[in-house]
Amino acid sequence: MKSDIQLLVGILLLVLTVAVLLGGVQLARNLGATGEAPSLAQQSFQLEQLFERFRNQREILTPAPLRGLINRAAVPLTRAGILAQTNRHRTERGLSPLTGNSVLDQAATAKLEDLFAQQYFEHVSPLGVGPADLVDTVQYSFLRVGENLALGNFEGDEGLVQAWMDSPGHRENILHPGFSELGIAVAEGIFEGDSVWIGVQTFALPLSVCPAIDTAVHISVDLQQSGVDDLNTELTDKRASLDSQNTALIVLGDEVDALTGQADAKFLAGNAKIQEGNVIAEGGGEQSVAEALWDEGTQLHAAGQELAEQAEVKREQYTQQADAYNKDREKYNDLVGQQEELHSALKDSIDSFNAQIKAFNSCLANS
Repeated sequence: MKSDIQLLVGILLLVLTVAVLLGGVQLARNLGATGEAPSLAQQSFQLEQLFERFRNQREILTPAPLRGLINRAAVPLTRAGILAQTNRHRTERGLSPLTGNSVLDQAATAKLEDLFAQQYFEHVSPLGVGPADLVDTVQYSFLRVGENLALGNFEGDEGLVQAWMDSPGHRENILHPGFSELGIAVAEGIFEGDSVWIGVQTFALPLSVCPAIDTAVHISVDLQQSGVDDLNTELTDKRASLDSQNTALIVLGDEVDALTGQADAKFLAGNAKIQEGNVIAEGGGEQSVAEALWDEGTQLHAAGQELAEQAEVKREQYTQQADAYNKDREKYNDLVGQQEELHSALKDSIDSFNAQIKAFNSCLANS
């Protein structure tokens, strides 16, 4: 007696490739693949590494700081006037005006105060703090940032902006179509022993211009992946148990077959002995010889009956174990069905996340 085992095994390989930046930042996730999947902590760390690489690859435009004349009377500078003059040059050239942003004003002010406090005139401070760091500090998320610096006594707001326009790098920032917001800081102070004005422009394109990547979807993917991993472990254990049960059933079935065959052989041999005794008795042969054959046949029947009873006990054990096996197999197949549903839901979440990444990358490419 052999058992016919049919187990449903579903293996689904899903690959999630996230290109966070056009520069080649990618996240690959193998789901249901052979080998040990990364833990949720590892996956979260990997995602954080990718966004850290994104932050490090953001565009930062910093032309060499502009030094103007200091040996002339100062004309006060104003934030509103510099914004107006900057937008005048943009609109005259068909560009959208920049929107003043108070958060960027804070970043520009922090730069201005640091220049006076530490007496340096560079985009990066002696402590290594650059424009992107200052913008990050005020919690302004951006795709692109630029900084214009000017030191001197200029002829008012118009004179300062014109001086920047006369400098190719600063002009590029002012007329850059990829900026939409501007922070400004101006103040008069003592620099290297002279009373001068310093002006700071902090240009930016906010991250919000691109569709947001919903981190909740990533969390959902992680949780669903955890559920799939747990279910895969349970399926592996149950499959091993089913294999063990099947092996035991095969051995038990072989024992039943062997005992049944031995019992049949005893019955046939006993029948032959009895028939042989009958022939002798009917032919007038010696009665003692016939009786001896009949006794031998009876003993063979008894041995066959004992073997048949042993086979029946084994058969009952086989039936019980086979019933238990079939119930466990049904449970296993139910779990496989759950696995397929989980994989389907996981694939939908991954597709949703990929769609967000694709939209984000498309926005990056056109910003």
